[in-house]
Amino acid sequence: MEQTLKAIIYSKTPIWVLGGVGFVVGAWVASKNFDSFGMEIAATWFLFVLIWAYITEIIGIRQLHGLSTIMAILATTIPIAILVIIGMCLNL
Repeated sequence: MEQTLKAIIYSKTPIWVLGGVGFVVGAWVASKNFDSFGMEIAATWFLFVLIWAYITEIIGIRQLHGLSTIMAILATTIPIAILVIIGMCLNL
């Protein structure tokens, strides 16, 4: 449990550090009268940071638990899939 928590916290660092950068740049671009382009920059940047954090989490789980890459991907994807399915069933 401790190793998993370590991997999750370390993998969220890109979101905490770089997650707001896209929105700041997007707001700056939007203030220059490129309204929708600024939000596209922000969304693209945040998607990049989320993918980076997910890959970091997979690597962390793999290293700290000594799993294969496929097992680490399954260990991180199955809980997300379960939450998505529950959300779809509850129309969230």
